[in-house]
Amino acid sequence: MNSTVPECVDSVICKCNFSFNNNSSFPPAVQFILPLWRQIFWCAFYAVMVITAIGGNVIVIWIIWTNKRMRTVTNYFLLNLSVADTMVSTFNVTFNFVYMLHATWPFGLVYCKITQFMAVSTICASVFSLMAISIDRYMAIIVPLRRRMSKKCTLIVILWTWILGVVFAMPQLMFFRIDTIPCTDRISCYMVWPDGDTNNSKLEYM
Repeated sequence: MNSTVPECVDSVICKCNFSFNNNSSFPPAVQFILPLWRQIFWCAFYAVMVITAIGGNVIVIWIIWTNKRMRTVTNYFLLNLSVADTMVSTFNVTFNFVYMLHATWPFGLVYCKITQFMAVSTICASVFSLMAISIDRYMAIIVPLRRRMSKKCTLIVILWTWILGVVFAMPQLMFFRIDTIPCTDRISCYMVWPDGDTNNSKLEYM
């Protein structure tokens, strides 16, 4: 059986032309689409998850913010953790779900960069907040008579969790891009490092 494989130019532009001796042809792009019931199931599942995450964290923020007796060192870090979790649930999870569901990025280049930046920065802030809570609890147990961290020091630590989060997230803001997937009409939001794409870049492992 005679056939011709896709001819690719510069490994990017692909002429998806398949021909066989029976003169049959394949469409240039075959897009996988979930059955309707699965789409409804996953939409409902993610909706419940996002509403629960946002609602639960907003309640925590409101309780700590409105109750002066709750404004302890540990609770300030919990407040920061809730803010970070609310942000990632609001600005990242929903949009990435749409991206995964339809296998295309419909939100443009700017939000491609923003959503990835928000994901990394908020996750880093969450991790650093948990580290701060662990250190604070450790010191409270090991040296219980030592003076606790002041409010000013706590706010400085919280500020640094976000500064470090922004620093670690800067590559997402700088190097994420969108492009049309060869042989399809789908748009991908992905990272391209200065020394190559994700699979070939050495910078990504540094």
